Amino acid sequence: MSAVAWHRDAERAVVASVLLSPDCYDRAELDPADFRDPKHRAIWAAFGRLRHAGEAIDPVTVDVALGDRSLAVGGVAYLADVAGDVSRSDVTPANVESYARAVREAALTRRIHEAMRGALASGLEGEELLGACYAAVTSAESRARDDARELGEIVTARVTLARRVTIRS
Repeated sequence: MSAVAWHRDAERAVVASVLLSPDCYDRAELDPADFRDPKHRAIWAAFGRLRHAGEAIDPVTVDVALGDRSLAVGGVAYLADVAGDVSRSDVTPANVESYARAVREAALTRRIHEAMRGALASGLEGEELLGACYAAVTSAESRARDDARELGEIVTARVTLARRVTIRS
């Protein structure tokens, strides 16, 4: 993987944001596969399980949700250290969408690189190779478009709800 395809600080910042403000999980709109660091991937999956079960998200509950993976992630100590990034730096839950965008962009770049490597390693040549490369990029682009469409629908729904609340007030 190229260093360009990983934003370690953005991954940590989005995880820290959720640990301090669990509503950031919904605002981030990320999948565990969007994270390059296996620790962050496991933590994000645990966030999802907790959020969907209506449980609290904090270092202790996440550690419990990690189960056998807790030790590999670093346990409560790592989670508390990541959460502490907010007090030690400019990381703020208010910027979670920006951190998440950087994570998504890096994930898209990795997917494109992986797909292109696969196409190049296939032994195809000429137009067949071009077709395989085009299919690989189109597939990665389609996922990004689907994510953008879903985000647009969520924003539209929230704006509509906010307008209804404002009109009733």
